[in-house]
Amino acid sequence: PRSYNALRASGRGLAPHEIDLAALLIADGSCSEPTMLFYTKLDPAMRILFAASVAELGGAVVERVPGKTVAAVRRRDENGDWIGQKNPAIEFSFRVGIHGKRSWEKEVPSDLFVGPGHERFVGRLFSGCVESKSKVSYSSSSEKLARQVQHLLLRSGVVAKLRRKNGSYRKDGVRHDARQAHELLVSGRDMVLRFAKAFGPWFVGEKKHRLDVLA
Repeated sequence: PRSYNALRASGRGLAPHEIDLAALLIADGSCSEPTMLFYTKLDPAMRILFAASVAELGGAVVERVPGKTVAAVRRRDENGDWIGQKNPAIEFSFRVGIHGKRSWEKEVPSDLFVGPGHERFVGRLFSGCVESKSKVSYSSSSEKLARQVQHLLLRSGVVAKLRRKNGSYRKDGVRHDARQAHELLVSGRDMVLRFAKAFGPWFVGEKKHRLDVLA
């Protein structure tokens, strides 16, 4: 099977909190700013996981847009001064190759193709994308990311169909074409059960309950 950038892997592997943070940022994060990372998922459990992952790196999380967006920043000392010269979450995003990537440019960190942790990563990634009626799906505007995740699913014996979907959105009452989405679909009772067994332990938040219902 193709190893997708395996030769570029650092060889050090990723710690559990790093796997979590990478998955959350790829799914619902923005890594284009030079001094902080943003996370937009509203699910409380996933925000707690995001904050815990950033804290493990030595950073902190603050509310950026009340009720909408949180940001990973440097920690402050008891006097309110910044600790350290660099944001550890920013350094991490550079190390795993996701800093500066737009949604359609994102990809799976190469370490996940040569070491353990891919099931944890996929579980965290899919935590935002569960359907009903015996189907599980994940969509991304990045075709490369979708194909990489399809490969990771197959490593655990889960077959997912990749299909393209055209979408649209409205702005000021005018319909606009959206960037094409690439959807991974796991369907059929047996395959969904296999998916739940391999990746379900790593689901968090409201979608974990929905997966439990499916399984």
